[in-house]
This record gives sequence, structure tokens and C-alpha cells, in this order.
Amino acid sequence: MSYTNTLPTPVSGMFDPARIEDMDENSPFSIDSQAELALYKRLAEGKNPIEVFAAARAWRQKAPAEQQREGTAYQRWWLALEWRAIGEDKQFFASKKGWEVDRKRWVKQKDELEAREAASRLEAMRKKEKEPSLRESELIQREQQVAQKEEDLSWREEQFENYCAQRESDFARRDEELAARERQLSSGNQPGYEDDNLLD
Repeated sequence: MSYTNTLPTPVSGMFDPARIEDMDENSPFSIDSQAELALYKRLAEGKNPIEVFAAARAWRQKAPAEQQREGTAYQRWWLALEWRAIGEDKQFFASKKGWEVDRKRWVKQKDELEAREAASRLEAMRKKEKEPSLRESELIQREQQVAQKEEDLSWREEQFENYCAQRESDFARRDEELAARERQLSSGNQPGYEDDNLLD
């Protein structure tokens, strides 16, 4: 059986966007890379490449409203499939033998993409592991800032207490001076000077 460049009507249900399981919204892998990986997975499984690519290209024939209902992520998924379909269509398979030979390449590409995705997931996990340490660093910095503010406040309180103590000492001294003056006045002994501004 030979395969030509003509893409037939795809098998019903193949690559139904409502049932796609290859898309992972939580994956650090890009949508386009996920689409390419999903494509190679199917080709590596031995799916008929003509039907696979036909399914991708058939999606573009859907009404825009129907495409929109399937969502932007699915739209990009299908566009990526179509892009791959156009690229493969230029060097399409002349025979089942050629298809099997190319399937080895698809398996290799699938494995490489899966390795890249695994590396991306590992990197994402490492970043998440670093987040708590960053939060701890921020907490330590805030604690240091609070400690510095408390130290400044303690210093200000100490300065204020010293000021109050000094003022109390001044008032006590002036009270003694006033009492001494009153005693002199009451005894009839005038002081050698007059100070009307003792409480300036």
C-alpha cells in the first residue's frame, strides 16, 4: 500500500480537542512543544501519518466560532500540528517501508522532547524549592529592620528620659533658689542682686 501527498478525510474522533490528554496547563513546557511532543507520540505509536496530519489540517476548515469554542490553547495546539503537517507533506512517504524508517526518527524525536520536558519540569521544581528560602531571607531582613526600629525607639526613649531627668533637676534647683530667697526676704536681709526670671 502506498501513501501519496493527498490527505484524506481523517478518522472520526482522531485528535478530538475535547478529548486531548496531551495538553497540560501546569506544564512548564510551551504549548507548541507539547503539541509537537503529542504529534511525535502518535507517530511513534505507529499511527497512520496521513490520517494524523489530515486531522490537523481538517481543523482549519472548521468555522471560526467552533474553533473559538475549543479555546486558544487548543487552537495553538492544532496550528502547531498543521505546521508540522505542512512540513512533513513536502517529503511525504512513498511506501509503508519509508513510513517505518521514518518512525524510528519520530521515536527519537519523541524521546528527545520528553527528555526536554522532564528537564523543564525539574527546573520548575527547583525554582519552587528556592521560593521558601527566598521568603525566609525576606523574613530575616524584615526582622532585622524591626530590630533596628526597636533599637532606634529605645535610644529615643532613653534620650527623652535623660531630658526629663535634667529638667526635673533644673526645676528642683530653682525651687531651692526660690526658697532661699523667700527666707532672706522674710528675715529682712536683702540679697545683693535681684533675679526676677528664675523660671525662664
